Amino acid sequence: WRGAAVLPLVLLILTLPALHPQPSQELAPNVLFASVEDGVLLFSGSVRSGRLDFPLLGFSSGALSKAYILRVRGYLLSAAAHGESFFFVGTAYLDGLPTVLLVQLPSGGRPRAMVIYSEAPLYGVDLLPVNDTLYIAGYIYRYTPVVESDVIIVKYNYVTGRVEGSLAFGSIAFDDYPKRVLAGSNSILVI
Repeated sequence: WRGAAVLPLVLLILTLPALHPQPSQELAPNVLFASVEDGVLLFSGSVRSGRLDFPLLGFSSGALSKAYILRVRGYLLSAAAHGESFFFVGTAYLDGLPTVLLVQLPSGGRPRAMVIYSEAPLYGVDLLPVNDTLYIAGYIYRYTPVVESDVIIVKYNYVTGRVEGSLAFGSIAFDDYPKRVLAGSNSILVI
């Protein structure tokens, strides 16, 4: 008899949010990057909904403009045009762990998102396309032998979909943060 009395109370508690409508969530865009490449405006950032941020990406040309919001927590910080695609990079949070978020937007297609992760927090900041390779600059938090953040460069082949290598470097401090990755004559420059 006691179990039967508790069941209607539980059902009432579960239906209360439906009885009292919640205020609608306003979407607030935050553009963190914009650049004109090959006559196309590329932009990226995030859209805030309540307390959560979702990656925002898009482009605008003379004839066509499109914007996309990804359904994962995170943001996008940079973009580049290369061949028949636009590439965007930033950070996504999967189970609370920051990972590099990479999005490829083919000409006339839909965005394809992927993450590059490690056992330590990993953040994406900028990217440089060279042939079939993307050099992604970011930073990683390390906890051994000391707690620090370091710059990381990830070499990613977007044709094969494989990470071909990475290099982490920096000082023993939390001041290692890349802003841009550029092509030198025979090298990659990280600013």
